[in-house]
Amino acid sequence: MNLFDFAKRQDRSFTVVKGGVSAVALKWPGQTQRGLRIEPGTVFKLTGAHEFTALRVRPDLPGWLGTAVGDGKARLKVQLKPKRHPAIELCAISFKNEHDRVPIELCWPMVAESLSAFDLVFTVDGSAGLELAVGPQINLRDKVRPLAKGRGVEVGPGLNPAILPSDDIDVHYVEATHPSEWQALYKKQKTAASQIPGPVLERYRVGSAVTLEEFEPESLDFIFSNHVFEHLPNPIQVLHNWLGVLKPGGAIIGVTPNPLYSFDCRQPVTTLAEARKEQDDGGHNISRAKYERWCRWTTPEATPESLKARNYSIHVNFFSPVTFADTAEYLKRKKLVSGFAVNDVPNNKDFAFALIKR
Repeated sequence: MNLFDFAKRQDRSFTVVKGGVSAVALKWPGQTQRGLRIEPGTVFKLTGAHEFTALRVRPDLPGWLGTAVGDGKARLKVQLKPKRHPAIELCAISFKNEHDRVPIELCWPMVAESLSAFDLVFTVDGSAGLELAVGPQINLRDKVRPLAKGRGVEVGPGLNPAILPSDDIDVHYVEATHPSEWQALYKKQKTAASQIPGPVLERYRVGSAVTLEEFEPESLDFIFSNHVFEHLPNPIQVLHNWLGVLKPGGAIIGVTPNPLYSFDCRQPVTTLAEARKEQDDGGHNISRAKYERWCRWTTPEATPESLKARNYSIHVNFFSPVTFADTAEYLKRKKLVSGFAVNDVPNNKDFAFALIKR
């Protein structure tokens, strides 16, 4: 579980009963960690934790590390609280030294009371506070940027393109409308085109992120997608379309949310079979079923009508690193790509990917 992200975005399940919890970058020796700084005497809970995709397989080792803060000792207790049964203790770990980094181990019981609806309750007591790390702080965009060479496209960059032009990068940006129209269209003061430097603004082109049909076949060296791919229906066909405008050896690269650890944490993961069926059905329209799925698992306070009225762009596919790799392997078997890589970080809200055209 990505406790850092739960606390940072104040997920609807996250409640501090007493004390204080802060989502912070922990400056530990050797590496910065994403984590929580928790005051002594704090109790917080995750309501409805049984809905989290990451807990469909109960991890005894969730990838967390703890250390005491200040003088004295700290103790972390994690309890599983079923709706109609007494709490079940998953761990009770003491931390004596702020220089120690102690792995957190949870002992999930295989009893009937633990198999239905439940909350998770976290208690930190003792005279010291606790730093609880969930994983290293790594910029996954930096992992794939070296593949952005030559002539390419960044789809849907908004105001902050991740790939900038340089001596060896000739990049254009594809948006559904030109930035000069955003302020009136979205009623946001911060979407003015004047915020984009002139030499970058002139590289924006109006077009379709789904088809990239305004580019000639086999004319590009790379396509970069930064938190855009998850918005595009019929994802396998999208990858087919993108591969069509790449030269042999060209790269599709990007970063997309990991539904296990992002605000999509309750969404069922998109499988290769689901993606193939969507390709067989054809089209790139967002169906009502897609809106209903988003509302059910991600924003239950919304309705399909309210989202459409706001022109809100929902996520329509929810690949995990494993199922994205399944999809890339399928494209490799179809002899469309020669190789691929998926890069994941423990408990991180997104993952990076790269596919090389055959």
